[in-house]
Amino acid sequence: MSNVNFYLLNTSNQEDVYRVLCRLVDKAYQQQHQAFIHTNSLEEAKRIDDLLWTFRDISFIPHQIGETTQNHFPVPITIDFVEPKQDNYAILFNLTHEVPHFFLKFLRIIEIVPEEKIYRTRARRKYKDYKEKNCSLTTHTISLSC
Repeated sequence: MSNVNFYLLNTSNQEDVYRVLCRLVDKAYQQQHQAFIHTNSLEEAKRIDDLLWTFRDISFIPHQIGETTQNHFPVPITIDFVEPKQDNYAILFNLTHEVPHFFLKFLRIIEIVPEEKIYRTRARRKYKDYKEKNCSLTTHTISLSC
């Protein structure tokens, strides 16, 4: 059974969403988890790639865009807008608008939800979908200071 965590933010700023994502990815990396960040597009994947290099000057998070079969040392964090081919990931960071059909491959799914109405509506729909699949659901309210 997958555990799904919804992080409800008090902001609609997309950059804040990405900053929270980076902090959560950093935490996953520190705990030695393999993670897959599922994006809406290649452009979004590139934006997150840039942020993971720069969001904190005291940390390094090994990551890549897209999976490669040539890696002798697996990269712990992969960013992509297509379904992962590998099954070695523990955590799915889902930035897409829908529940991915492959989510059951993961032990944990993270959904980051800005406060804008359209995102909350999508999150409610996703919550319902996950619940119908008997996932364990947890909601966290994150208050970001200005």
